[in-house]
Amino acid sequence: ILYIYFLTKERTILLDLHPISYEDKNLINHYSKSITTLSYEYSFNSLYLWKDLCQTNVGIIYDTLVVQKYDEDNGFFFMMPYSDNTESLYKTLDYLKCNYVDFKYLLGDIDNNYLNLLKKRYPIEVLENKNSSEYIYLTTDLISLKGKKYHKKRNHYNNFINSYNFSSSPINSEKIITDCLILLSNWENKKCICSKELLIEPSAIKNILYSLNDLSLNSIAVYVDDVLAGFSIGEVFNDSAIIHIEKCNTDYRGIYAFINNEFLKSSFKDTKYVNREEDCGHEGLQKSKESYHPYKILNKYFVKIIVL
Repeated sequence: ILYIYFLTKERTILLDLHPISYEDKNLINHYSKSITTLSYEYSFNSLYLWKDLCQTNVGIIYDTLVVQKYDEDNGFFFMMPYSDNTESLYKTLDYLKCNYVDFKYLLGDIDNNYLNLLKKRYPIEVLENKNSSEYIYLTTDLISLKGKKYHKKRNHYNNFINSYNFSSSPINSEKIITDCLILLSNWENKKCICSKELLIEPSAIKNILYSLNDLSLNSIAVYVDDVLAGFSIGEVFNDSAIIHIEKCNTDYRGIYAFINNEFLKSSFKDTKYVNREEDCGHEGLQKSKESYHPYKILNKYFVKIIVL
């Protein structure tokens, strides 16, 4: 536990940061209602899923949620504090600015809207985190697949439904979980894992497969002739669907186009946006995500607040 003391005229303020755990779910979900960014990083499940990779700590000060994370290249940093009160937000940022002067970048996971908010009060230096840009789509686009730009996706989808005897259901039994783990193991053996995020991902998936209900996660498993062809895990976060996991056996032609569309129709049709997260600098993932014609690329930045 990290203890940081901040002297004020009124009293000594204590920021108590502790490693994120399942017990923080309700707290973070409460503060998440104040989030305006479309970034998936700010959901509890995202923070919990990647807690080991990011060494994530959380705490409260000035009725504001503070999240500290770690980046391999830039060290520890804070996400934008969670607050629906501008005065409390700036008070928290002032606190962090005064007490974490040794951080290379005080803030990370900052989108353009948050940059504009920071610029209103502080002189800042900015570094774009290029491999962490997120792909945002309109839900209606990915469900309807209308227009020339989605011609190939419609063909892939139709190839799948016309070629295979398939069925789908949520991941809701021990057998389906076991099948998911087998598919995941086969996927690991076939794929070139080119980033630390992708290297640690299988372990993170295994941890959440047994906690889907507790974490309020949606899921789908697609079978072809009683053999698991693919599975996906996601959640509703504010007005977005976040697709955290999508793993398929590409021996089944069109499986990715099918599971993407079917999952949205079964679990997320009432959302406005779909966040399919970043590509981690992986060329294959980049091409795949771009092929769905994103509505928006959400860029993220590291930010240094200049002390004058």
